[in-house]
Amino acid sequence: MKTLTFKYRPGGRKEMLANMKAAIHGKTKIEDDVIYFESLDMVDSFINPMKAKIIRTIQQHQPEPIYELSKILEKDQGYIQKEVKFLENLGIITIESRQDKGRTKSVPHLIYNTFLIDLGLGDLGTVVNF
Repeated sequence: MKTLTFKYRPGGRKEMLANMKAAIHGKTKIEDDVIYFESLDMVDSFINPMKAKIIRTIQQHQPEPIYELSKILEKDQGYIQKEVKFLENLGIITIESRQDKGRTKSVPHLIYNTFLIDLGLGDLGTVVNF
């Protein structure tokens, strides 16, 4: 079981913004399986319902191409592809390219199966299983 921790750390705005900017540009910034956030609002906005649904759907259905993932979620493929790319850039999922009948499929795989939200309250944390 591999766990990713979303950690609230006030005053870490510069580091958090640098990590998010790097992720947008395709550079994974997860170190020691932790992503830091300066505000609780940022944690809340990052762990939004659609990202949770994408992670849960990959976990439960193991869709072959991203197209199948978008069909299961009943969302536009371009939108899902953008969200999946962001999750890949953060290092939460990987995308495997497979050849199938002369076509290339993009197959998403989860790296983490458990997500922990650490609000800096000592030993208290919230385990989130999508």
